Amino acid sequence: LMELIKLLPVKVDSEGKTVFMEARVREAAQRRKEPCVLDLTPSNVRDYEQGRLSLLHRDVEGILERHQAEYFVSRLECARIRSGFEMREELINYKKALYLLYQEGMRVEKDLRQLTALCHCPIVARAADRDRPDGGPEPRQQQGYERLSEALMQCKGLVLAMQDARTFTKSICSVPRHPDEERFPQLKFASSPHQRPA
Repeated sequence: LMELIKLLPVKVDSEGKTVFMEARVREAAQRRKEPCVLDLTPSNVRDYEQGRLSLLHRDVEGILERHQAEYFVSRLECARIRSGFEMREELINYKKALYLLYQEGMRVEKDLRQLTALCHCPIVARAADRDRPDGGPEPRQQQGYERLSEALMQCKGLVLAMQDARTFTKSICSVPRHPDEERFPQLKFASSPHQRPA
């Protein structure tokens, strides 16, 4: 909205000073009982409603004459602003889906860990096992344990991939709204050991 205000036709006051639409913007914010966008700072940016194209339309229509508002809304449509908001919403839904898959993967991984502990048997027959009367673990038992171990490692890898995908998606969804705030700080220091540089 700040960039939009700068593009507006200016008004000149009685002293000949150029005045932007500041009074209208402040009045509109006061009517809605919200903080004014002109007072936006990095420390208060989260006090402002965000994430919907309807908010932008509301702001434009609240401060401009009808024909000006229609013009700016049409310019927003030409700039494909709607598709940006739709993409953001899809990314947020994707992030939520990744989180649910991550949680389910953690449950499956836990179950597989318990099964591998219960079905544990040596994969390579030891000399002491050959001397036992029962001959040690059967090949079928070893194959079952191998399959469980392989499934556990695949599940573990998928869980880590889900965690990474969600982290990257969340960083995109959480791009700061104020231009002075740092971009993607959560990607600078990886939390998982497999992401840390060697």
